Amino acid sequence: MRRPRCGGRRNKNKPMSHNIGISLLAILPALALGAFIYAKDRGDKEPFSLLALLFGAGAAAYIPLYFIEKWITGGIDALFPRVHSVDGFATFSSAGAETAHHLIYAFLGVALLEECVKWGLLLLITRKNSNFNYLFDGLIYSAFISLGYAMIDNVRYAWSNGWDLLPLRAVTSVPAHLFYGILMGFFYALWHMYSNAKTLEDKLYAAGTVKIKKIKSPTPLLLLSILAPLIVHGAAEFIALGNSTAMHVIYYVFIGVLYIVCFVMVFRLSSLDKADHLLAQSLVRQKHPGVTL
Repeated sequence: MRRPRCGGRRNKNKPMSHNIGISLLAILPALALGAFIYAKDRGDKEPFSLLALLFGAGAAAYIPLYFIEKWITGGIDALFPRVHSVDGFATFSSAGAETAHHLIYAFLGVALLEECVKWGLLLLITRKNSNFNYLFDGLIYSAFISLGYAMIDNVRYAWSNGWDLLPLRAVTSVPAHLFYGILMGFFYALWHMYSNAKTLEDKLYAAGTVKIKKIKSPTPLLLLSILAPLIVHGAAEFIALGNSTAMHVIYYVFIGVLYIVCFVMVFRLSSLDKADHLLAQSLVRQKHPGVTL
């Protein structure tokens, strides 16, 4: 939910037709990216009702989060008051104060709140859902929550700032939210599959079929599903707060790297997409050669 730091026309007192038109344009990137992710779900297509619920949950979460985040970041701004230079520009008292502000603002004021809420929704809606039975499912679930959030964020931005930066946001801000969702969903999907494998191994151990437990706890994967997007989101926000040309270049390079990494994750999980119980059995056989399942 990075505050706009670039120019753009304010969208005050515009007719309703203008708001409808700009809203339709603002929702297109999220819908297009959602269609792309859905097309990569090759194993067992998820029901539209579940995906709509996830998308809607992400969208609905934006409204309270916007006001909570505004209150939190306002408090952070108050801790680091600006001073006015001789030219009339508001600056921080020192470079250290500016860096500290940006770090706290990016990681605690924005990334922590947003990603924890998305993660909480992901677990609440899908953790015990009967449709969560294929490897790719965890990724598509997380992606749709993030895209719902990104869509409302883009509409709000468009209403406040006009058309000017919507094309740029369509290839930066909206995909960035998807990328955070992909990072979350990638590890969440692996956690679910490894949990099934661990459960199967535990049953075999209890029955005496295997003598030693060799599959490690999947809990680190679950932790990575929140830590990875939180760290990457916070880093992106921190870089975006920079005013120098160098920081702007670093931001676009950072987003470009995310494009590559996250799409590799999507294609990788899509190509390996199978039923979780089959993958779990395969992992158990790999760890315990010759075991009969």
